[in-house]
Amino acid sequence: MEVIGGTLTRQTRPFAWLFSLVFLVGCVSSTGPSPNDAIDPQVSYQRAVVAIEVDDWTTAIDELEPLRERFPSDLVIRSWLLICWQNVGDLARRDLDHQALVEIWQSLDSEERDPLFTRDYFRTSGKRVEALEYFELEGERALKYVFYVTDPANGEETRLSLGSYELTTLFMRQRGEIGQDERAFHLDEYGVNSHLTWAFFHGEPSYDEVRNLVEEILAGKHEPLSSSRSREP
Repeated sequence: MEVIGGTLTRQTRPFAWLFSLVFLVGCVSSTGPSPNDAIDPQVSYQRAVVAIEVDDWTTAIDELEPLRERFPSDLVIRSWLLICWQNVGDLARRDLDHQALVEIWQSLDSEERDPLFTRDYFRTSGKRVEALEYFELEGERALKYVFYVTDPANGEETRLSLGSYELTTLFMRQRGEIGQDERAFHLDEYGVNSHLTWAFFHGEPSYDEVRNLVEEILAGKHEPLSSSRSREP
């Protein structure tokens, strides 16, 4: 399988800004486009990453779509496209690439599978947000989505995560709050010495539902259900 984007782990934490500097140096130092640029997938990939970094979603799509056709099994290229489709509001195309990404991942051998990928990148309420998605719910404290929130003004970072813990699910099943075949989900926020619980869900919410709630939380439109002065280990 030929790929140019590398593995999903390479892009997950931190996001593109950590390695796009290398791409920026290579791209902006050039005196002009090379005649070979049109057939060089690495150049197109680098330009797409730089475009994503500055929220130029249309340029990124123009660079990534030909790459997806040429490298249909490259998960990172499809992950970048998910981010672009989300930010231009084309959710139908986003969902098609998401479905293809999951199917490709499922076809890989277990040792080739990264557990998560970058699902989204956006700015809201003056914050920069990177969203990761886990392919599968695994373990007693399974996670589905993690939103890393950075305040550019001071560099402070918090994270919000949608989890589905076995003990919470068992407790809610025993209370009859969810069915025996349902899982409980909860949205929590972790900062320095702080833990806030924002919401519980009876069953798995959609990504869009969680993203919208995260945006509302960052805009100060909600109060937490509970808070403590501890940080998740």
